[in-house]
Amino acid sequence: MHTIPIAKIGNIQKTDIEQTSGVKLYNAYGRICSVYKSKKSRIGDSSPRRIAKLFGGNWQSYNHQFIVQVAGCPLNCWYCYVDNLDGKGKNSKNFTVVELVDLFVQFRSAALDDYKAPINVFHLMGGDPALYCAFWPHLRDELDRRHMSGVIILSNTVLVERKTKRLEPWKFLDIPHFMLSGCLKGVNREDFLKNTGKDLYHAAVSELKNYVHAKNFYLTIVGQSKNLDWPGLYELIPKDRIDFLNIVNYNVVKDRKKE
Repeated sequence: MHTIPIAKIGNIQKTDIEQTSGVKLYNAYGRICSVYKSKKSRIGDSSPRRIAKLFGGNWQSYNHQFIVQVAGCPLNCWYCYVDNLDGKGKNSKNFTVVELVDLFVQFRSAALDDYKAPINVFHLMGGDPALYCAFWPHLRDELDRRHMSGVIILSNTVLVERKTKRLEPWKFLDIPHFMLSGCLKGVNREDFLKNTGKDLYHAAVSELKNYVHAKNFYLTIVGQSKNLDWPGLYELIPKDRIDFLNIVNYNVVKDRKKE
């Protein structure tokens, strides 16, 4: 049976969910999040529009997303908003693919009352879900088996899985109704090291080259230097396929700074 560790939403993150994000529907392991609270995302996330452009429909159909956070990540980003990222002990729970889709169905049903709109995006977020890239096709199969083939799976990679775990997530990009967002933690070695605590910038750039050919892949850059000093970036991937994300000083981030 295929399983995946899902990080439990901790007490500090709950305050962010309730006060900052305005999420109305969540439990210990999952939540419904509206990417655009008004006409844009606070952090600069354009996923609803990108999904609509690739798969059809309007962005409103993909704005409300079901989110679970995979435990574990090879990086140590100081601005990470997940307070149970390590996934040790009681901080996470292993879900089978059936249990995870059961959870999605429960949230999808409840969201019809709270949001007055269907939930068409299953966002398997991090941590680093690409550590479990072999799980992606099983999730797709289970959704299809339950007649939810139109639900889009959105997931993420931090672009260092081959370097750190000998994994090659780009080999799973041909999954139907699937979109992958890659996150580059800076546009130079110094920036990457400052943001993540890991000297893996060159590994990330090298692995990025394996993804850019795919139409269902786009890049996000977070915590970037003010001066974009990578002239070859837009030659590798067009600017219109990049989201520059903002760092938000969530309560989890504030608490981590105290440590």
